[in-house]
Amino acid sequence: MGYTVIEQTIRGDGKITDGKEKSATRVFFITFDATTPPTTLAAVRDVAGLPAYLSTLPGDTSLLRREMNFESNGDGTGLHWIATADYDASYSAADEEEPNPLDDPPRITWDAAEGGEKWFLDHSDPPKPYQNSAGCPFQELPERKSGSFAIKVTKNMATFPAALAVAARFVTNNGSVTIDGVEFATGELLHGIPSCGPKQVRNEIEYREVTTTFYIAPSHELEVLDQGFQELIDDELHDIVKGQPPTRVDVPAPLNGSGRWDWDQEEPVTLTFVPYKPANFSSILTAFGLT
Repeated sequence: MGYTVIEQTIRGDGKITDGKEKSATRVFFITFDATTPPTTLAAVRDVAGLPAYLSTLPGDTSLLRREMNFESNGDGTGLHWIATADYDASYSAADEEEPNPLDDPPRITWDAAEGGEKWFLDHSDPPKPYQNSAGCPFQELPERKSGSFAIKVTKNMATFPAALAVAARFVTNNGSVTIDGVEFATGELLHGIPSCGPKQVRNEIEYREVTTTFYIAPSHELEVLDQGFQELIDDELHDIVKGQPPTRVDVPAPLNGSGRWDWDQEEPVTLTFVPYKPANFSSILTAFGLT
């Protein structure tokens, strides 16, 4: 794709006026001679003939190029652009170039929130299920104080990691993980869904702020009481009955972990389920600069 770059004018004489720091502006007209306009702003910024970042102003080496702004002239073709280069003396030639935004370290915040949770086992030793002295559960489960903890990590990225966001959403760590100097054992972290902010430009480098969340808990497994209205006998389900004449129970009866009814068991039996898939967090940690 061909183009021409023509400098239109230099505004500002490089002198200190009214106590203000001296500055100057150069204006360039860019015309693409192709019938198809550039598809991205990066294609416009990359044309040759424009002053480089921190280059000196012709005729005054004390002024360095800082910002460069681009604007289409509004004719609807996208072939004609105006580039404005601003110069000031706030930096000297010996100053280092500002860091690449993609090299910024991740920003880590710790969040906590109070809440409530339903419960069915208390903290007695051994734990007791929430039921009456006859072994019948109460009509509604009680609620107790609870809370949640989470780590939010924000990292500047060139593009949104869509493939990672889909593959690594709502998975638990299958090995120990260290974040912000704190080590978490297997299964203590649940990775959420990354989100992405709008495109930004700093030092002429495009980036987006991508944020993800790690939810913290001793375990993300689900435990429920082993109870029901039927029991397993010789690989067949049978209604649980009691009394004379035998009558089907009208409240869930405790099971022994093997599908059999056992009213006399001393400790309640719970079943454990794994609602979230365990996964290796290495790709997540690398993407967000946590390695």
